Amino acid sequence: MKIIHMDIKHGSVTLIPETLDDFWVLYNVIERGDTVYARTRREIRLNERYSRPEKGRRISAYLGLKVEDVKWDRSMNRLRIHGIICEAP
Repeated sequence: MKIIHMDIKHGSVTLIPETLDDFWVLYNVIERGDTVYARTRREIRLNERYSRPEKGRRISAYLGLKVEDVKWDRSMNRLRIHGIICEAP
């Protein structure tokens, strides 16, 4: 895990996970009520209400989540963080 920035006074850490073990550590560290920021991809669909559904375009977004649940998906080796979006562009 590569630590980019650590602010102990405010309790924040900016890091880049590099291996699956790093995600396992994050699974054990992140708790309910924490705020997690990450870059994600969202699909945007226009005029879907009255027209035939079409494939939307994907955009990259930087979101902040208020954590409600953290799960480790063993079959896909993914860390899934569920919560409410608290910051978005």
